[in-house]
Amino acid sequence: MKFLKTFFGILFLAMSVAFISIAYTQKGTAPVSLTVATVFALLSFKLLNIKEIFKNVDKTELYDLKKERDFLQSECARLSAISQSTEDDDTIKVLRDLIEKKNQLDKDCQEQYNELKNLKDEIEHLKNKKTELEQMSLIYSNQINVLEYGLYTPRYKFITSSTYKAKLDEIRNTQATLIKSNYAVTGIENFKIDRNKAQDEQVVKQVSKLMLRAFNGECDASIYNIKYNNFSNIEKRIRKSFEVINKIGSEIHVSITFEYLDLKIQELHLAYEYELKIQEEKEILREQREKDREERALQKEIELKRQKITKEVTHINNAINSLKEKLQNATDEEKENIEKTISELQNSINDYEEQQKELDYRIENVGAGYVYIISNIGAFGENVFKIGVTRRLEPLERISELSSASVPFKFDVHALIFSYKAYELETALHKRFEKNRINLVNNRKEFFKVDINEIEKELEKYKDLTIEFTKQADAEEYRETLSILRANSKTV
Repeated sequence: MKFLKTFFGILFLAMSVAFISIAYTQKGTAPVSLTVATVFALLSFKLLNIKEIFKNVDKTELYDLKKERDFLQSECARLSAISQSTEDDDTIKVLRDLIEKKNQLDKDCQEQYNELKNLKDEIEHLKNKKTELEQMSLIYSNQINVLEYGLYTPRYKFITSSTYKAKLDEIRNTQATLIKSNYAVTGIENFKIDRNKAQDEQVVKQVSKLMLRAFNGECDASIYNIKYNNFSNIEKRIRKSFEVINKIGSEIHVSITFEYLDLKIQELHLAYEYELKIQEEKEILREQREKDREERALQKEIELKRQKITKEVTHINNAINSLKEKLQNATDEEKENIEKTISELQNSINDYEEQQKELDYRIENVGAGYVYIISNIGAFGENVFKIGVTRRLEPLERISELSSASVPFKFDVHALIFSYKAYELETALHKRFEKNRINLVNNRKEFFKVDINEIEKELEKYKDLTIEFTKQADAEEYRETLSILRANSKTV
């Protein structure tokens, strides 16, 4: 029995030493290893009955053993503390490293997110700015195609320009009244800046005046530059100016009223329609002057024709009277010849009298005249025709006038149609080829883009009229010019 106690005591002691060794070599398991080593050491001391052994040992040896025991215990404690401290320091260091890396990653992610958000905000801002600049560019550009916005629809439909002028003056007087009565600009009463009340009111008053001057200046410049193809943009420009100026005034709660803006928009419409009406009246006046000139030319032609007829009739009558005197003393054979000559002369007088009647009818019937269809390939290109009317006795003179310095080449005549209802015929042809008009705004421009065969087919419907129609245009000067250009190009 004693033998077994001794054996297991030594075994447990050896195992205690082994676990202490493990604690030194494997720091990660040091606490557990030292604990196990301590347990085995206590068991070995119990089994080996160390106290009894110590009784039989020399005091000096016992002192050495105690000293060694104390040393071993302190060393075990130190090693356990070092192991624990080392383990804690390593763990903490790793954890700290991980935390630092996590924090750095969080910081980097946040920075990337903020940068991405800023980029998105900047892109959105740039898009809005681009849209705003495009709109502003559109507003201030005068090169917008009128077809993109459609034709202007008049707001007012006054008959004369003087009526437009009166209404325009009325609108401007109303604006002046609003300004004088302080209803053009509105603001908060008793608005304080950092001065006394009188000074604050003076500041607000001066700012209001500056805002009105800026807005009126912008409106006046815009209205002055109004054209047929920029009306919509000018109106947008005025409204945009209204917004921008009011935004500046909002700092001290001052703004131009919408009532005043509406008066400016009314002024814009009136000013534009006033100019249109003036142009229309000028065109009507020009057309009337052209008709008057045509009428005077007709009267002159008729007067000259009458003078010529009168002169010829007088000359023939004188000849007849002379022949009648000869007839009294003439032989029978001579009488026959003289009577024949008198008869022929009388027929001539009858023809002249018919011409005189025709002249009287032309004067009385203002609708009688010639409808002409002409072209100018060198000036306007192929298949472009002017369909007009003239009351001239000689219509070619009118066409010659049209071939003046205003066009580079002479007009070619495709048809001259005399009608006692020439203006009705002209209107019917204009209506028939309405869709072929070149100028869709001004119907007084009588040019049409149409195939010559269509015109010929339409004229065939008027069988009661005598019509000589020519398809091919001579365009003599134009074709000779082309030949010269081709010859010059070959020489070069």
